Amino acid sequence: MNADHIGARPQDSTSVHLAEELAGDGSGDDQQRIAEQRQHPPAPPLPVWASHWDRLPAELHDMIIEASGPLTKLAVGAMTHEELEAEDDDYRRQAWLDALETYWQGDLRLLPVVDPPPASLVQHINTHDMYTRIATLRIECVTRDLRYCVVAHDWRDLIDLDDDPDQLAEDAATVGALWLLRELIDERRSVEPSEWLASAAARSGQLSVIEYLHERSPDGSWSQAVATAAIIGGHPDVAEWLFANRSEGSNPEQLYDVIKENHPDSYVIEIVERGWMEVNYLALCEAARSAGTNLMQYLRSKCGDELFNPLLMEIAVNNSVEMFKWLHREFDYTPTPRELEHVVRRNNFASVRWLLETFPHVQWDVRLAYETMLLSRRKYKECIPILRQWAAQHGQTLDD
Repeated sequence: MNADHIGARPQDSTSVHLAEELAGDGSGDDQQRIAEQRQHPPAPPLPVWASHWDRLPAELHDMIIEASGPLTKLAVGAMTHEELEAEDDDYRRQAWLDALETYWQGDLRLLPVVDPPPASLVQHINTHDMYTRIATLRIECVTRDLRYCVVAHDWRDLIDLDDDPDQLAEDAATVGALWLLRELIDERRSVEPSEWLASAAARSGQLSVIEYLHERSPDGSWSQAVATAAIIGGHPDVAEWLFANRSEGSNPEQLYDVIKENHPDSYVIEIVERGWMEVNYLALCEAARSAGTNLMQYLRSKCGDELFNPLLMEIAVNNSVEMFKWLHREFDYTPTPRELEHVVRRNNFASVRWLLETFPHVQWDVRLAYETMLLSRRKYKECIPILRQWAAQHGQTLDD
């Protein structure tokens, strides 16, 4: 468990006035104050367990710090603000995620800058107080996500029915807020029932919304996109209902999107067996990036070698060592020297070792693979020793 998640959850009664005060009025003085706070930021509130720090066995200290998130490391002095700012985007976003999930009461503007801003993190806003504090930051790209947050939580007192009704309707269709759709479509008539709304509902499995929109949409007025959205979203029950009650079918070429959504292999096989979608080149290309041997074998049986064989190298270098072994066993597949570089790019230590050990006669371009590692920002701790060992055995040197 992330140590930042250890602590009591504050109540929603935290003063909204505090959030407004923190936001300031956007004046030059306010901006200067923020800049000064960033230079000499106050320490974040300590997690609950920190008050018992001295009572914990000393040998546990390093382990706890290692398991802690960025906010805790800031609080106990294991990391400075400057060090956090220097981390990559993923780690800086983690600071925001920890703050939202733990209902952090510190000044959110003191969290590290992320690019792009943390729009996708608003799904973790679960209280009025945190919503208000995020809203007062006035981050432009977060505005749309905040609207969705309000609809998803059914915070009716915060919903402005005149603020972008089309977007409100899409959000309502996505989360199944029928009361809001009826208000916008039937009462205010500010939004028309549409295929776009039906697709949003289908993708998230909102059958009640589909039925509501179906009553207000003539058969044939939608396209294949609605049933396709249900299939891509992983809702075969909604797709079945659409096939039974509407004349529009699904787009058979969208198997690419289904696989891209990382659905279980059994689901991909199910929709192909039902005849909803067909295996094509795009679907194979997407499967080459992540599919396991069982799914690849099934897709091959459906499309034939003419489509499948040209993708052997892409399938091999994008997957696990088990995929390499399967291709070698099924197709007598022998990799080319350049493929080592592609496997190294993915830091796939097991595949690198298997290639070097299984095909000693191949003139591997180890130097190029090694230089690729050095030029990349990723960390290749596992691949470096095996490449150096192979180079030494073959009289080559690899310079750092």
